[in-house]
Amino acid sequence: MSDHHYIDQDQLPRRCSRCGHPAVRCLGVMRYELSGVVPTGTERQHRCDACGRTFRTESLWRTIVCTVYVSPLLLVAGATAWVVFVKYGMNPLRPASMKSTDWIVVAVGAGALLFGLLFYVPSLRRAVHNVRNPVIGRGR
Repeated sequence: MSDHHYIDQDQLPRRCSRCGHPAVRCLGVMRYELSGVVPTGTERQHRCDACGRTFRTESLWRTIVCTVYVSPLLLVAGATAWVVFVKYGMNPLRPASMKSTDWIVVAVGAGALLFGLLFYVPSLRRAVHNVRNPVIGRGR
């Protein structure tokens, strides 16, 4: 039998990136699941006891799942940009040269890009918080 015991990251303090104080505690944990069956990661809310700063972190698995969800949207945006600018030579900067159907293509691509970024940027921000506010202790 192993002498190593698993300690969840929720119990380990983090170092605050703002003040450097090693007193950041986990306030709450949200575990996500797809259809109540497949785990899609964990998100944690933290607060520094010294300066009061709050931030969220997420598990690596959550970042990967968010990337998988967003990739098709960014692919649609990239394919639309290719169609608009390379294949058909449409120029949204010269509106007189574009037909109404051209604008629909541009709108679909812009919408996919915007929705993808709105969904992915918060996930990326939480992943950065993981790195900037590292866990201090390790379980034994």
